[in-house]
Amino acid sequence: MSVKRPRRGASARRVGTAGQPRGQTDEMLKARVMQLAEENHIPLDGDFIDVSRRANAGIGDKVTVKFSYAVMVPVLPGYQRRFDFEYVTP
Repeated sequence: MSVKRPRRGASARRVGTAGQPRGQTDEMLKARVMQLAEENHIPLDGDFIDVSRRANAGIGDKVTVKFSYAVMVPVLPGYQRRFDFEYVTP
């Protein structure tokens, strides 16, 4: 049985690990979060997106994305309730 291997160095350039996107700036990550929010009809303001990086020895940067938003949801006729949502990447 033969096993196909990727070209030398090809997998290291294309594949990142979770929380460590390869070659993406903070602004690129924010733009991607905004794009996904728009596609999913989430009322997200770019001012409420926080991207932080923490260096890990031997691994590289650990990227964390945090954001929050609020939605007014009608629960009864004439009555709305505000629901707040927060998300932090694991």
